[in-house]
Amino acid sequence: MATFQQPPPYSFKAEEWEEYIATFQSFRICSKLYKEPDEEQIMALKYTMGNTEAEKVAKTFKFEGTFRAPKKDNRTQTEERDQKAGDFDCNV
Repeated sequence: MATFQQPPPYSFKAEEWEEYIATFQSFRICSKLYKEPDEEQIMALKYTMGNTEAEKVAKTFKFEGTFRAPKKDNRTQTEERDQKAGDFDCNV
C-alpha cells in the first residue's frame, strides 16, 4: 500500500485557503482518511494546518459533517443590489 505525506502546515493567509483545502482533500482521498469517522478527519485537518493556530480558528466556525458546504439559510444569504447613478453609500 502506498503512503502519502501530509500537506505542509497552513500559512493562515486567507488567499491561500482554497489551494490548501484542495491539497488536503487530495490527501484525504489518497490516504483513505475519508473512510475514518468525521471527528478523526477534523482532527487530522487541524493537525496538518498547525494544531495550535487551527484550534483558535476552529472555534470560530461550525463543522457540518465532513468538509461539506453548509446548508444555505436566510440568515447566511446576502442580497445583491445594483448601484445606480446618484445612489450613495451612507457609510462612506
